[in-house]
Amino acid sequence: MRPLLSPAGRWPPRGRLSITVNLLLLCGSLLIPILLACGVLLHAYFSSEERGLRTTAADHVQNILSVLDSTLGGHLRLLEVLAGHPSLDDLGMGADLAPFARQAATVATLTGPARIILRDPAGGLIFNSSPSSQALPEFQESRDSPYVGDLLVTRAGEYAFPITVPVIRDGLPRAYLTLLTPIDVLYRSLSKLALPGRWVATIFDKHSHVMARSQHHDEFRGYRLSEEVQSLFRSSAGTVPVPSLTGEDSLVAFRRSPLTGWRVHITLPYQPTESPLLASIRLLGPAVAWIAGLAMLMAWLFARRIARPVEGLRQMARDMGRGRRLRPPPMYVRELAEVASAMVAASINLHRRQKALAESEGRLSRALSAARIAAWEWELGSDSLTGSPGREALFGRVPGALGTMSRLLETVHPEDVAQQRVALMEAADPAGPGMHEMLYRVVWPDGRTRWLHSQGAVVDRAANGAALRMSGVVMDVTATQEAAEREKMLSSEVDHRARNVLAVVQSVLRMSRAESSGDFAATVRGRVSVLARVHTLLARDRWLGSDLQSVARETLLAELDPAQLTIQGEAHAIVPIAVQPLAMALHELATNAQRHGALSTPQGRVSLGWRIEDAQLEMLWIERSGPKSPAAPPRRGFGLKMVEGAITHQLGGRVEMRWQEEGLICTIRLDAPRVLLQAPEPAVPQAV
Repeated sequence: MRPLLSPAGRWPPRGRLSITVNLLLLCGSLLIPILLACGVLLHAYFSSEERGLRTTAADHVQNILSVLDSTLGGHLRLLEVLAGHPSLDDLGMGADLAPFARQAATVATLTGPARIILRDPAGGLIFNSSPSSQALPEFQESRDSPYVGDLLVTRAGEYAFPITVPVIRDGLPRAYLTLLTPIDVLYRSLSKLALPGRWVATIFDKHSHVMARSQHHDEFRGYRLSEEVQSLFRSSAGTVPVPSLTGEDSLVAFRRSPLTGWRVHITLPYQPTESPLLASIRLLGPAVAWIAGLAMLMAWLFARRIARPVEGLRQMARDMGRGRRLRPPPMYVRELAEVASAMVAASINLHRRQKALAESEGRLSRALSAARIAAWEWELGSDSLTGSPGREALFGRVPGALGTMSRLLETVHPEDVAQQRVALMEAADPAGPGMHEMLYRVVWPDGRTRWLHSQGAVVDRAANGAALRMSGVVMDVTATQEAAEREKMLSSEVDHRARNVLAVVQSVLRMSRAESSGDFAATVRGRVSVLARVHTLLARDRWLGSDLQSVARETLLAELDPAQLTIQGEAHAIVPIAVQPLAMALHELATNAQRHGALSTPQGRVSLGWRIEDAQLEMLWIERSGPKSPAAPPRRGFGLKMVEGAITHQLGGRVEMRWQEEGLICTIRLDAPRVLLQAPEPAVPQAV
């Protein structure tokens, strides 16, 4: 391929400016000092004005916060005085709270239209200064020191915040005294502020709910900032640009209260703050526009000499990448013309080599992809890591993401990194075997863990024996490794369960009581039968647990008449350790009902139901139409004691037994996160 020649046949062609000259002419036309000076002056002016606004806003925030903390601190001190009232020394039945009520009315008057509420440690209401139709809020978390709470919404839809002080007697909290103040009190304080222009003051609680706002208070009260916006206010004070609640671009100065943890914001809309600068911009605008227009014209004239050849080279590069024949366009820059000629020559050689290489790589890629194997090569000096297509996919990364061994080691599981480094160092050691083989884990971006098996060897060394290059293959062996782990875990679990069942059987034999050998045998046979059915349930689900419906039906339907039994409740999955205690408890309840309760008569009926509420699993056993027995038995039998032991000691729950005229009502309460595989989270009311 002969070089690209000029019309006169000379190389390089004459009369063409170099790319350096063209760029110097372009830069010289753009570097106009007046534009730079105007930009510096405008920037300094804007910065000075913004600093002044930030300082003024910060001063307003500090003033508001000082008044707010002073007011709430006074309320806390009034409550502490009220908590020491002698009438609260004895809060038992018949306590005379009339003197306390009079002083509480005075405190409520001093602190605004607020309510005084006194509750016992369990949340029971003792005193309410305003026993009107307004509903009380939910009982808040008990503390041993005074505190100011966040925004809450009562059942009647009232927006307020609590100030709570414990009533301490003999070193222990005997009750909790709460001042429930409507947030409109805060709004009235903010609305009296003399803020410049369209500035807006806002008070947020610790969870970024709007407590009060000097403008549009009713529209935004209870509104909560998004997590993204909340992240801008992590510090105790500062000024940040952020959109306002109404959507305007604004500057927000804020400070956090050391007393309550609340924040006070001052929002400055950008548009009004920029108005003083508009006059200056109107004066400088025409001059700057004329100079800029002249500069752009000059830049365009010189840029054309570069843009057209560069566009031609770009098209040639595209054609080369697509395997097309190159056609160099006219070139007006000497260096670009030389590049075009070199690209034409390289394109011919590249096409020949690509054809042979594509055939070879295609065969290798198909074989490696089918076996989930990838080849790799590591240059130790430059830490450059390359390999076959699909190598990064074994690590859960996109092509090109693992260009160095350091980047690859970042994907290795933390527990395997040290072992991997040692294996590589031993392979690179001049006195070592020069071989590398290791089984290790990698962590994908989505959190999944995969097992890889890597083998390699040193393929190039320096004169002193130091390793220069290593090469090898890596294979995904996750399926094989997980199968081995599952087999090991299942074997261990079966062994553990078998030993546990034997221990429980021994305990049942030792603790069972009966008046005759026949009754003893029947009792033991029933309890062991329950253990056998539980063992079958767990084995069926591969020892990963079971569900409430299966446990209840497998335990009760094998012993009771289905016509006398009703089971209601969703099939919640339960953990393996809870299956056996629940089954034993249900078995003892059924046995007791057959011998002494409702099922001792043909017309007797039993219902079992459960529900989840406030992170509690509540199970209810109800017996009906049994023999009339208005009072509880003089003593509880061994079976009912086993129910209490299984629920209380093994599962940490609570059992309540009530004997009605028609039979026993047994309530079992368990912590849902402890016994359920996926306990639902309790609903948290949101203030809107």
